[in-house]
Amino acid sequence: MAARMLGLLSCYIVRPAPGVLYTPEMEPPIECYVKVLLVYLNSKSAIQRLVTGLVVAEWGKLCPPSPLPTNLTSRVLGCLTENVYYDEIALSFTRLLQDTRDFIATLKHYKLPFDHEQYGKVLTLEQIQQLTGPVSSQLLASNKLKPKVAESLEERRRAIQGAVSQTASDQQLFTVSTQAALVGAVLMLKCLPEKLSHIVKPLMESVKREKNEILQALSATHLARLVDLCVERTPCPNSKIITNLCTLLRSDPEFTPRIVDLENSSVGSSDSGVES
Repeated sequence: MAARMLGLLSCYIVRPAPGVLYTPEMEPPIECYVKVLLVYLNSKSAIQRLVTGLVVAEWGKLCPPSPLPTNLTSRVLGCLTENVYYDEIALSFTRLLQDTRDFIATLKHYKLPFDHEQYGKVLTLEQIQQLTGPVSSQLLASNKLKPKVAESLEERRRAIQGAVSQTASDQQLFTVSTQAALVGAVLMLKCLPEKLSHIVKPLMESVKREKNEILQALSATHLARLVDLCVERTPCPNSKIITNLCTLLRSDPEFTPRIVDLENSSVGSSDSGVES
């Protein structure tokens, strides 16, 4: 509701002030407003990007600016191709990095053979998952260590594995919500890029995985909007989108019961069980 109100307010904020003569040296209201939006789009906060996407989508829905501010559209499209660790997981990710580095140092201390250079100062969630998963698990199983040392390392491995799984899950949830909101802004501003992979995927992921029902319903609406915009597009992604949606609907047996083909066994009169 707040995003919708801000989107409606945007329609009026960008209008020239009555009675003001704008000279070439003066920035028009829309440029000032876009600069404010860019601050939030340039941040690494999932919430700031999410809300900005929702506001811009509502603004574009009610009264899309003409001409479109190119710096705004290019930044929104740029956000869709970025791989960002959001500020909301910064604390847990920093703690996770420190625990992982300490774990690596301990593995080195006990001279366990593994590729040290692969796990340098900059670690991704995927690298931490790999290190504390199959790599270290195999190391501990294949090398003879004192029982207490092996037990301590295994406990630390499991603790880091649990932490990285939770952090990765949080990152995924933020990504689903944020990217879908930004795609909504792109659709309402009608500034579709040439390649639609970064447009279709966030909406489909939101329809599948979004836990907030309001955002999920909004993504479904935006997906319908995308299909409408692509009717005359060549190549047209609509058939693939509809196929994937049908597959998604059929994947839940509680919603779409499975139909099992049963062979009709014919029973002859001689097998009736009635004595003559």
